[in-house]
Amino acid sequence: MSPSDVFDVFLSHSSLDKDVVVPIAERLRSDGLRVWLDDWVIQPGDSIPSLVETGLEQSLHLVLCMSAQAFGSDWAQLEAQTFRFRDPLNRERRLIPLRLDDAPIKGSLAQFKYIDWRGPNRDDAYRQLLRSCQRVSSSQPSEDHRGQNEADLRLLVGVAKAKKSEWDRLQAEFEREASQYYDLKFKVYEVASGRPLTDEIFPSPNHAISLWQFIGDLKLDDIEGWVTTTKATKFGLTGAALSVFGVVMGDQAQRFVKMAIRAASCLSDESTNLLGIAIMKSFTGEGDLGKPVFVANPNGLAKWLNLMLVATTLIHPDRLRNGVLTVDPFAASLTIFDYLA
Repeated sequence: MSPSDVFDVFLSHSSLDKDVVVPIAERLRSDGLRVWLDDWVIQPGDSIPSLVETGLEQSLHLVLCMSAQAFGSDWAQLEAQTFRFRDPLNRERRLIPLRLDDAPIKGSLAQFKYIDWRGPNRDDAYRQLLRSCQRVSSSQPSEDHRGQNEADLRLLVGVAKAKKSEWDRLQAEFEREASQYYDLKFKVYEVASGRPLTDEIFPSPNHAISLWQFIGDLKLDDIEGWVTTTKATKFGLTGAALSVFGVVMGDQAQRFVKMAIRAASCLSDESTNLLGIAIMKSFTGEGDLGKPVFVANPNGLAKWLNLMLVATTLIHPDRLRNGVLTVDPFAASLTIFDYLA
């Protein structure tokens, strides 16, 4: 996809909010941004679902206009757009909630910091929106941001000196497998509370696993009740607002699984918690909603896949699109070894 095909902003909104949304779109366009607005893109005779899907795929930012109308009869459609758009860490592409009125915020959207369009000074709110939607001039993070990310990533893995020879041997094996260019794919998918499970059929053979869960924004008074009512299953903890799974697909899936588990055995026990912290940093609570509670799966395979996703997002963000790796997981795993070298 060339730069000319990319939209800076996809405006997701209720048709009943056109009188508010269209002026915002016009203002963003006058400030040089490429804006996807249904009234401007969809023409008579066009396939609406097809153009919406293409717009989501080609947009860098999704501005979700939250209102009583949006959370009403249009909510199922708008919610589906947010989940198709969102990448797991909300870094490569950004979901930006824009609050138009006092309607209570729905479900898992509550952990995202929103831009407040309700206040008397909308010029300030607009400047904040424009800054959030402007395209970064380079795909590389800023030096300050990259430095912090590097410091965080170094904390994720502790390879014991006694395991150094095993680590080096595993790196050589991953390099050898990556050189085979297997038709092996990896995808991340999300399951949100109250929404049906995906009806996507993954090709066999495959191996699926829970990666991490966002339980919700819990206040201190809520935690005791949550602990007594939640249950652990093979799919994770019950009652989570958002559960993220990974699936490895292809004939070499089990080969990769065995190698990933072996490599994860070289990681420090602390790495699971640090991975959870790294994921949690991409979510921001608002007001007194409570503390965001995340749980990362301590399973060795999940640990390796989470680290692979974090490293890819920080170092090669172009390799992760809509939750799908553009390289096979053997090659993606080399990002971990190369960086820690």
